[in-house]
Amino acid sequence: MGKRGIPPQPEAVARQKGYYRPSRHGQSNEHIGVNPISTQNIPQPPEDLGADAAVFWNRMIYEMSSLEGWITTLDLAAFGLMCESFAECKALKCSWKKAGRTFTDRNGTIKPNPVYKMWQDQERQLKAWMQEFGITPSARTRINVIQPKVKDEFDECYL
Repeated sequence: MGKRGIPPQPEAVARQKGYYRPSRHGQSNEHIGVNPISTQNIPQPPEDLGADAAVFWNRMIYEMSSLEGWITTLDLAAFGLMCESFAECKALKCSWKKAGRTFTDRNGTIKPNPVYKMWQDQERQLKAWMQEFGITPSARTRINVIQPKVKDEFDECYL
């Protein structure tokens, strides 16, 4: 069963509109996850990923690992599937852009290109994966992530 109701508003919007409540909009400080991936331990893409999927992997895993707890080692299999979905979506888009959205059959009837429909389906699947990982703007409002604590010289010397 999917998520019910409309996606929650970002905290900044709730504050601006005057209905901000920490119990509903505040970030949780609880860290959930096993072996979070950080910028120091970014895994390489699996060997079975294609070139486009591997490029997407490298670009997205770096961004996601910059926030502690956003992605963990448990998420890597699903993350790989999202990368493959991206690569397939890109390949289908290139294919229908070359052939066009429609074609004329032997009777002279203009019909939609089946590759275009396949691309639309793959794009929906990619969007679902991106929502699962909190990559879309509305999905990020549902994720509680701990910001990495930045060390400064004052803390090291005086605390």
